[in-house]
Amino acid sequence: MKRPMSPFEQELVKAMDEYAHHATSPGFDAARIVARERRRIRVRISLATVSVATAAGIAACVATGAPGTGRVGVPVVGGTTAPATSSPAPGASAGPTGATGGGSPATSSSSTPGGVAPSWPTTATSSPFTGTVPPVPVLVSVRVGAHPEGGYDRISLEFTGQAPGYHVGYVQQVVRDGSGAPVSLPGSAFLQLAFTSAQAHDANGGSTLNPAPTNPVTVGYPELRSYVLNGDFEGTVSVALGLAAQHGFHVSELTKSPTDHVVYIDIARS
Repeated sequence: MKRPMSPFEQELVKAMDEYAHHATSPGFDAARIVARERRRIRVRISLATVSVATAAGIAACVATGAPGTGRVGVPVVGGTTAPATSSPAPGASAGPTGATGGGSPATSSSSTPGGVAPSWPTTATSSPFTGTVPPVPVLVSVRVGAHPEGGYDRISLEFTGQAPGYHVGYVQQVVRDGSGAPVSLPGSAFLQLAFTSAQAHDANGGSTLNPAPTNPVTVGYPELRSYVLNGDFEGTVSVALGLAAQHGFHVSELTKSPTDHVVYIDIARS
């Protein structure tokens, strides 16, 4: 089959035909025709280069997004059980994340194995109250979060006024402050948080938490199973955690402003 002529060839043949049928030379500018054809060739080469580069880029993205590469490319969807939230690994400088205030969890639990659990001690730890009252540190928010990538679960408690003192340690039985009545808290191990020189009520005696978690709140994370406000009595606010097992924990503080302080406890999952 005969190959079709290019625009350059067609114009050249036309010019030669005109030259053959005229006594005088037609308006035939060979240099102009050649220059125009070169421009057409450059445009075609540029378009071909762009197409090849685009195809290569798409292929690279798909390859880097494939499971097992450890890199992020085109998202892989369907059949995954990755958690909806994440946070920096233990020891990072970022503060608490996750959940809503007033005692309800904001992140869902995941049974998917996450990062390696940190090696934290299980022994009790304390930090004294170093300020003066007034103002009294007031508990205004309780937040929880699951962090499978770091191998731990977290509870954060936010205080206004100034930072309270605290004592955190394992107990055999959770009881109500003042009455000593036992609390049935879901979990196999119990971590008691006690915040000193603090309160969880306003000047009228109303709770500063909405809702107040005076009844156990079920969380259902792999380690953190539940929590309860089991005391707001004589300058001490008590919050007990129901855990899957007696694992190591870590206590940190974050000052968001001179009158806004967060104490957060991370509990290793194993």
